Amino acid sequence: MRNIKKHVRLTLGILLLIMGIALMLIPFLPVGYLFIFIALFFLATYIPPLNRFLDYLKEKDQKGKLAEMEKKIKNFENQFEDSEKEDPQDEK
Repeated sequence: MRNIKKHVRLTLGILLLIMGIALMLIPFLPVGYLFIFIALFFLATYIPPLNRFLDYLKEKDQKGKLAEMEKKIKNFENQFEDSEKEDPQDEK
């Protein structure tokens, strides 16, 4: 189960990064930065310098926005994990 979560996190992070880079090419739609930023949260566990950079940003964050976003991502992962547990195909 943990292995599936690891692969989902990595795949989702790479897809969001690619989407963010592609959306940055559209000049009137600044959503690309948002996708890249979310992708960095997903990929931080695999890239140690990125993890240290996020820790630095968390220290500088006065309003707690980064911690709030990290909680939302963990809730999303937990929802995926819960749906895997309830899958009726696993019972066979």
